[in-house]
This record gives sequence, C-alpha cells and structure tokens, in this order.
Amino acid sequence: MREDYSQFVIDEGHEMEKEGVVSFTTKKEADDYVEKATRRGFAVAVLRSEEAGREFFNVHYTGDWMDDDELIADFMRIRSEGDATLLEVALVEWRGPHEPSLRWQRFHTWAGIPTTTEVEAAQRQALDDPSLFRHCDRCGERCNRGHMHNDHICQGCAERFLGVVH
Repeated sequence: MREDYSQFVIDEGHEMEKEGVVSFTTKKEADDYVEKATRRGFAVAVLRSEEAGREFFNVHYTGDWMDDDELIADFMRIRSEGDATLLEVALVEWRGPHEPSLRWQRFHTWAGIPTTTEVEAAQRQALDDPSLFRHCDRCGERCNRGHMHNDHICQGCAERFLGVVH
C-alpha cells in the first residue's frame, strides 16, 4: 500500500481497522471521504456491511490510479510514416486469462511534424474517446478499454467486489 495513502488516512483523522480499510457509520461520511480520497488520486471503493444489526460503510483502498500521463506513456506513441506523423493508441487484448497484448491503431495523422500543443490535444482527445478508454463506475479510474470487465466496471473492481475471476 502506498505510504502516502496511509498518511492521507491519518491526516483525515481516521484509522485503518485492517490493511486498506477505513470504516464509517453513515453513507454520507463514507461518500465525503471517498470524494476527498479520489481528488487526491487514490482509488477507493465503498462496501456496505452489517455486523450485529449495525450498518457500516467500509472504504477499501483499491490501488493507485494510472494518471493521464501514465496512460499516455503506456498506451500512446508517436511515429513517422513517410512525410506524416502518427499518433497511435494501443488497445489491450487478451489471448488468454493472463496473456494481455497490445494492438496499436492509428488515432490521428498530421502532415509533417505537429507542435507539442497539437500532440497534447490529440492525446487528450484519445483519452476522452470511450472506444479507447473508459471510467469505472465503481472506483472512478480511467482504464484502457481492454482493462474493463464491461462498459461500466474495470477488471480490478469486478474481481474485488463482484467475485469475477479473470
């Protein structure tokens, strides 16, 4: 677990009952905490539980988000083809349960050499394209489309919270 998440929990005046879990007695408290955590870039998810007739909302640390710069570094590349410059985006594909591969596809073409501003605008456009990247409804993380269990849930949340085995 990231040390800065542990420090975030302390700074917010909470304690982890077990590794990566902070408990709240109301949904509102849990939702407020999740909002603060996600604004800081931590991937967390709320699970409701009941113990001895009392309702609890446990916020689970689910990992670190890949930020946009990391998504760009891992899934985008610029290359030349003749006089043109291409922005290519990789889609994760699965050949088997634990065999991901990248399939590169052309996203944008410039005649000549683009400016940094043009490249950054095209990269932002690619990140916002739902055929390439999606946000998980559960944890809020932006993922490569190939890391989504379906259109709404990432593979990590499907495994952690829905019992799916990939």
